[in-house]
Amino acid sequence: KTQDSEFRVRGSGRTDLKILDVDTFGLGFQAESAGLVWGADYYHDEVDSQGFRNGAARASNRPVANDATYDSLGLFTNYSGEIGDRFTYDAGARFTYIEADWNGYRPAGAAADQSGDASWDNLSFSLRGQYDLDDQWSLFGGASQAFRAPNLDDLTGSQFALNGLDSNGSPNVDPEKYLTFELGTRFDKGGLSFQLSGYHTWIDDGIVRVDDGMGGLITTNGS
Repeated sequence: KTQDSEFRVRGSGRTDLKILDVDTFGLGFQAESAGLVWGADYYHDEVDSQGFRNGAARASNRPVANDATYDSLGLFTNYSGEIGDRFTYDAGARFTYIEADWNGYRPAGAAADQSGDASWDNLSFSLRGQYDLDDQWSLFGGASQAFRAPNLDDLTGSQFALNGLDSNGSPNVDPEKYLTFELGTRFDKGGLSFQLSGYHTWIDDGIVRVDDGMGGLITTNGS
């Protein structure tokens, strides 16, 4: 159970208060046998959200939509193996399903609360390997995918930003996807070890906040 609150006083004397209560329930399972690891995890968030201005309730001041839930289910597996005496590798996969549901969402300018829901799924893979050149030097590298679904703040958030701006979510935002390649070398002898590596990450539909043209910020997807 977590609670977060934010209180702001403007130079004019106006006060704004945001209160967020979250109850989280989770369950995880993992098993391992002969180099194979597999398992699952599940998390469920129940969210209550309140907003006030000058002490009076104000729906558009809620930090995220009120009466909301957020569910996350993951299934994963990873296998570690060897080829010959010098090469080892890890191959993994993860399936993710995310579902968000909200009722008390009051975007700026709306006269009544709105409800909505969204869901996403993704299958990501990873492959990493290491080759031992000798007893001290080795080369390693890999490629991996990653996925992040929008959270309730991305979708329905209303936060204070710098310079008096308000930063708002968008129910239409899409998930972020990543692809990373890495290559490096490692040295290990006695009590001395070091490594040097380089990597590059491609981001598809990165979630960012941009100027909404009306004196605030809004969540959207970048390139």
